[in-house]
Amino acid sequence: MNIVRVAALGVVWLGLSQAAEAQTVNCVEIAALPAVISEPGVYCLKKNFSVSLADDVAIAVLASNVTIDFNGFKIGNMPAGEETLAVGVGVFERRNVVLRNGNFRGFMMTIGLLASDPEKSSGHLVENMMIDSSLVYGIFAVGNGLVLRNNQIVNSADTRVSSTSVTRMLAKAGAGGVTRQLRAMRTARARAHARAGAAGVAPQIDTPGVAPIMAAVTNSVIEKNTISSVRALGEADGIVVLAGQGVAVRDNFIAGLRAGTLVAGIGVSDFSDNILLQNNTILDGETTGADTVYGIESQAVSGVMCLNNVIAGFSTAASYGCVPATCDDGRADACTTPTTGAVSNGRVPAPTSLRAR
Repeated sequence: MNIVRVAALGVVWLGLSQAAEAQTVNCVEIAALPAVISEPGVYCLKKNFSVSLADDVAIAVLASNVTIDFNGFKIGNMPAGEETLAVGVGVFERRNVVLRNGNFRGFMMTIGLLASDPEKSSGHLVENMMIDSSLVYGIFAVGNGLVLRNNQIVNSADTRVSSTSVTRMLAKAGAGGVTRQLRAMRTARARAHARAGAAGVAPQIDTPGVAPIMAAVTNSVIEKNTISSVRALGEADGIVVLAGQGVAVRDNFIAGLRAGTLVAGIGVSDFSDNILLQNNTILDGETTGADTVYGIESQAVSGVMCLNNVIAGFSTAASYGCVPATCDDGRADACTTPTTGAVSNGRVPAPTSLRAR
């Protein structure tokens, strides 16, 4: 009996020591918020924070070659309410920033890796983050050679967010050009679906839309993320590739998207090329005021490869714009490859099964 008890205590002690070793301890502690990091180095959290930021950045990274290990601690901004413009971590035109093991709640944009041009931002890694209750964006990434992996993003909802406030937030963060790209994407969506005669109404450009992961990136990987419970007054996307080049989106799980106008588990904007969408599981999308609901929706003219994705529960179609498409929606027209029909204004038309049904 005593030997067993001692052995059990030894196992517990070993487990605790391994957990302690998993934390980053040789680091500069972020002891108060808001915080500004202006020197390269390894930083960490050693306690939880509860803040109430209406229009600020909890942690602003003003240097390259920075690692922040949040060590599983939480930064909560729920007291700020549903009209906050706050950003959790803001990085502008820096290189090689690593963010890991964090727990965030209640920011308009939880993580912003921003730049006026992707070539001015590179080498970032975001991994093992729990992001809860973002109002618009969980992770907004602009850059080259980025990796976004193993993040869990839940309960994203834009209950009271206007497109004006989102524009103001991005402009303040120095990413005004991204706003123009977003508007161009919504315009292209509206025109494409109007031409295709798809059921439902076109996306509303004046609504901000919600995207747990928004990525205007090149030569980057978005993998093994879990995204669930996305709510939007206008558009709801799980993952958006915005004017991306050379991007792999693979092994992600996306479920439970609800919106007023358009739902896409994964959306790819025009001006994107060499995009691989592979082994993603995308389930359950609905709109309240329309029937424009896709598991995958691409506005790119070409260069979007969809391989071995599992898609179910999207009423308009499993996919739009995939070439070729291999996924399973249990429908006869699932993932139809749009290779027939005239191309209008440089856009591939929707499959025949999507037109004026």
